Amino acid sequence: MILFFLGIKCRTEPPLLQRGHPCLGQQHISTLLVGFLLLVLHLFVYFLRYLVVKDFICFAMVSLLMV
Repeated sequence: MILFFLGIKCRTEPPLLQRGHPCLGQQHISTLLVGFLLLVLHLFVYFLRYLVVKDFICFAMVSLLMV
C-alpha cells in the first residue's frame, strides 16, 4: 500500500526527476530496504526459534538423565 502511494507521488512530481533527484531510484531502494529488513527479521525469528528448540531438547535430555 505504501509503495502504491510512493508510485503515485513519483508520477505526480516530475520536477523531482528533473532536479537529478531520482524518485524511482528512491522507491527501488526503499523496496529493497523493506525486503532486506523482512529477511533479517525472518532469519532472526528462525534463529531464535532454533535456539529455543535446541535449549528445550537439551533441557529435556538433562531432565531425563537426572530421572
